[in-house]
This record gives sequence, C-alpha cells and structure tokens, in this order.
Amino acid sequence: GVPFQCEVQDVVDFMANYGVDKESVKFGRSKQGKRNGEAYVIFSSPEVADRALNETQRKEINGRYIELFKSNSEEMDSNTVIPDAIRALDPRAM
Repeated sequence: GVPFQCEVQDVVDFMANYGVDKESVKFGRSKQGKRNGEAYVIFSSPEVADRALNETQRKEINGRYIELFKSNSEEMDSNTVIPDAIRALDPRAM
C-alpha cells in the first residue's frame, strides 16, 4: 500500500537501490478507475525483488509505512487497467 497522493517518482525514489525506473511502476486501480492505494513494481530479477521486500518492508513514503507483498504479472495486469469507459470520460485518469 502507498499513500493516495504518492506519485510514480516517489516509488522510484523509494526503490532507488533496486534499479527501478518509471516504466517499472504501475498504480492499482478500482473498477471505477481510481487509485486504490496499491503500487506494483517490476524488478529485474526475483532476487532483487526479494532483497527489496526484505530491506524496505515497513519503511515510509510520505509519512506512511509501506507493506510489500509478492505479486505476479497477471495480478498486476488485472488491477492496474483503467476501464475504457472511464478513460473515454476522463482522459486524465491515465
């Protein structure tokens, strides 16, 4: 979980020691297309992901402690998509 006001760069900065760039971060979305307080990060390897999980668990972004969990690409894809109907109504939802 990340603060709702968190931006991609905040996550990149938080994960600076693990080679994360802006393209590696996606925010979770509700069915209405709004951020749900989750962020998904793609790491270069499972080993780097494990290291990040162990070393950053319960550290803070913008004053809120972060809990990290392992995930997979299917979960990320299903939880980060903005529905087309929402995108058509509000292009800023991207």
